[in-house]
Amino acid sequence: MAPVAHATRARLLDEAERLLARRGIEGVTTREIVEAAEQRNASAVSYHFG
Repeated sequence: MAPVAHATRARLLDEAERLLARRGIEGVTTREIVEAAEQRNASAVSYHFG
């Protein structure tokens, strides 16, 4: 995996963990995770995690 892709994946995981810990599984959308990770592409979660 390229360094930039690895950093993006790590950022998505960090933000997902932070948001899920705060609001629970039912209180978070993938779009919110992408925005919190400062990604422009709404499909970033699907790209990195399938």
